[in-house]
Amino acid sequence: MPDPLPVFEYFPDPLSNGCVIEKEAECVCCGQVREHMYVGPIYCSDDITEVCPWCISSGEAALKLSASFNDVYAVPNGVPRRIVEIIDRRTPGYETWQGNRWLFSDTDALIFVGEVNGAQILAEQNSEKIKACLDALRDRQFNWTAEKLGQIAIAGQPAIYLFQDRQTKTFAAYADYT
Repeated sequence: MPDPLPVFEYFPDPLSNGCVIEKEAECVCCGQVREHMYVGPIYCSDDITEVCPWCISSGEAALKLSASFNDVYAVPNGVPRRIVEIIDRRTPGYETWQGNRWLFSDTDALIFVGEVNGAQILAEQNSEKIKACLDALRDRQFNWTAEKLGQIAIAGQPAIYLFQDRQTKTFAAYADYT
């Protein structure tokens, strides 16, 4: 029986996001044959394209490969260093056009909800999610209305990535394009 996938505090569902896939392969880090592999961004000097999620969770991939998995710039001063390290070195990354960017509150990392399908967000009629998406677009100089948000598609341009604050439950988003 295969090991259950590790739980990532700030990225609850890397399998549905597509950065962890069902694939039997030997992990370059631990040498074990695993039934799932992480295929998202890996920032390291070697040309590594996949590693098992267990090595990310344990921190072994970060140590052994001198790897990081997320862009953690513009971190507020109130976020503890250990949380920044969890995001950088022990949390799967997500694919974007320009390089992923993790979002933070004043004191914590936000939870990655996933890439946005605009039609689905509009169908949910969650005004907080819609506002977060529109704010992210405006930050990137797109002055879109909620109706136009329906044109946002997964892997489309622009793309929107949704996060949630685990204390306040409010949403924030990051928009990206080539």
